[in-house]
Amino acid sequence: MRRVLLALTFFLGLAVASYFVVYRDRVYLGVHAAGYDLGGLTRAQAADLLRRQAQPSLAVRTITLRAGARFWAPTYTDLGARLDPVATAEGAYGVGREQPLAFLRALGLMVSPIALPPVVLMDASAFNAYLARLTAETMVNPQNASVAVAGTTTYAVPAQAGRHLDIPTLVAQLQTILRQGATAAIELPFTEALPQVTDSNEAAQQAARLVGAPLTLAYADKAWSLSPADLQAMLVYALDEAGRLTVSLDKTRLQAWAARLSPEIDRPAQDARLRWDGATNRPVVVQPGQVGLALDVFASTDRLLDAARSSLASSGLPTSERRVEAVVKRRTPAVDESQLDRLGIRELIWEETSLFQGSEPGRVRNIQLAAARFDGVVIPPQAVFSFNDTVGEVSAATGYDQTLIILDNQTVRGAGGGVCQVSTTVFRAAFWTGLPFVERYAHAYRVSYYEQGGKPLGLEAAIFTPDVDLRFKNDTGAAILVHTVVNPTNASLTVRFYGTKPQREVSLDGPRILKRVPAGPPVYQDDPTLPLGQQKQVEVAREGMDVELFRVIKQGGQVVSRERFLSEYVPTQATFKVGKKTS
Repeated sequence: MRRVLLALTFFLGLAVASYFVVYRDRVYLGVHAAGYDLGGLTRAQAADLLRRQAQPSLAVRTITLRAGARFWAPTYTDLGARLDPVATAEGAYGVGREQPLAFLRALGLMVSPIALPPVVLMDASAFNAYLARLTAETMVNPQNASVAVAGTTTYAVPAQAGRHLDIPTLVAQLQTILRQGATAAIELPFTEALPQVTDSNEAAQQAARLVGAPLTLAYADKAWSLSPADLQAMLVYALDEAGRLTVSLDKTRLQAWAARLSPEIDRPAQDARLRWDGATNRPVVVQPGQVGLALDVFASTDRLLDAARSSLASSGLPTSERRVEAVVKRRTPAVDESQLDRLGIRELIWEETSLFQGSEPGRVRNIQLAAARFDGVVIPPQAVFSFNDTVGEVSAATGYDQTLIILDNQTVRGAGGGVCQVSTTVFRAAFWTGLPFVERYAHAYRVSYYEQGGKPLGLEAAIFTPDVDLRFKNDTGAAILVHTVVNPTNASLTVRFYGTKPQREVSLDGPRILKRVPAGPPVYQDDPTLPLGQQKQVEVAREGMDVELFRVIKQGGQVVSRERFLSEYVPTQATFKVGKKTS
């Protein structure tokens, strides 16, 4: 019997030893992972099996998420989870090899197999992206108590609690299931989201008082009203320091409404127009001045708001129109008929005449129209005079004829040819009066009109509204009255400045031609609108040159100013259109 036991023990030991030798590099029998029996497989074989079979199966495994009657079924792939075949195989191989005497566990696996959870890798970005989408789909934001308007009725809307997904709890639940490689159903956890404003009854009452009656802005015999419906559209809500809902009128919208009324109130201040009376040697009023008006939008808005807020102090709704007077600023004209004796207009300061012989009729009409804009204009002391501001828009719409003008250094037909005859004459009157210039431009090329009557070369001024201007300052200490006279018979324009003669002497040094540029050869351009062979000259040849002159001003025999005026004239070539029209 003893021999039998010894023999059995020997063979049993030999069998156990043989088992461990055979499974030295293989997964012990009885080890399962991810639902697959890996016993007897090498680590590479186990990883390959898991990669081919377990990995695709796990990718489409789902977890059910429920929220009341709604549910979602994301797959492991949706959640960014995937099987790690190598790590799972390594885990299976390690069973029974963890510690001393682990071989006993390895032998026990043949009687009591073990199922290991798979090793799952997580893509954090995919996992978080799914949670973000789920959060957006399930979130119910709390609704603050508010105020609603239906027709002319204003009432309180009660608050409603909301819910937010409990992300930490859900993440813990999902991670547990994903680590096990299991399928499961989860009731989504939520936390209650409480509204910030729980009561709007008082705000509803405030809103009703604010819009309960029209709000009217009045000026003189005019009035403009905001109806209750208009005011309802301007209501805005905010929380006070105690967290209570308050209501008011939107000041920005109210200002915008008031600003739209400005054109119905505003008017510019207009200086009185004067003329010199030679019989009395004093100025007389031709056209009285006008006080300017300007709606003060901000101050008027404040008055409207105060009127509306006054309704909040009462317990009931306003019963009548709330009316306030508009705040209107008055602008006194710089020249007013009441100031005649204080203007200092006592004598003729300077008279300047320019000639425009040979001008076409349209140019003469333009000179007359522009000169009339300056007749009777008064330039206050220390004011900067702008030719463009005074002449206004120069276009066909304002009555100017199409005549020859200079545009982009070329002679073309356009509205307003001849206006520069007026600007040049005004410039010369200011020049000889000794007034300081702020802005002055020469013409692009030499213009013969401005040299008629023996006038100096370079003593002219170009304008082109609204960009090219002539501006100078009245530094005489008294007002200057401008008087213009156009005589079409002798083709002359006279500009007179009346005021108080400044104590200074003005003289001209120059002009000097600094350089000359030849005109260049004639230019011939084909014109399909002219008959074949016919020629039409559209530009004359002009020599280009830089012309310099100085204005010298003396006071008490001493030179106090020597101002340089430079005119840079470009050359122009004689240009001919050559007809190419054959029929």
